[in-house]
Amino acid sequence: MQKVKSKKCKVCKSNYTPYSSLSEACSPKCALELIEIKKQKQYRKDKINYLKENTSTTTHKMRAQKAFNGYVRLKYYHDPCYTCGKKPAYKRFEFDAGHFIPVGNGQKGNSLRFNLKNIRKQCLYCNRNDGLGGNYVEYRKNLVRDYGLGYVEFLENYNEIKPMGKFYFERVQKIFNKKTRMKKKRLGL
Repeated sequence: MQKVKSKKCKVCKSNYTPYSSLSEACSPKCALELIEIKKQKQYRKDKINYLKENTSTTTHKMRAQKAFNGYVRLKYYHDPCYTCGKKPAYKRFEFDAGHFIPVGNGQKGNSLRFNLKNIRKQCLYCNRNDGLGGNYVEYRKNLVRDYGLGYVEFLENYNEIKPMGKFYFERVQKIFNKKTRMKKKRLGL
């Protein structure tokens, strides 16, 4: 007959000699507590899965856009505003991620929502509606300077419709959150 090795109780962490090879707790009290802990863990897993499955596409889209915009702000962290040339002062979030073709521009803007050449760092005044509302003229001039007239005309005449669903938005969010973490590490933020 083999000698039974002692185990560590998963609840109170004390050493005990198990009465069975399947026992995980030293006493009935610890066993009941362990069952309760396992129930709570399973409840949390089920809740996360439920929320993941029942989150609307709009919520996924907003999360993906937030991750994408955060990456764009970091990508052009040391650059001035793309349209007016305003330099960053003290506040980190005094800049937006401004789109050349606006996101609210129907399906066309929606398809170009995550295009890195369609989005740059803009100051709040240039990007928001109460200011210049995108400063479209200066934005266009700078895009022509950077990418050429052909690319700008391509963006303006873009009519392709991209199917976007929850999976697509989750993927975009995951990719740009990872890129943001790497960029923050490189910048030392």
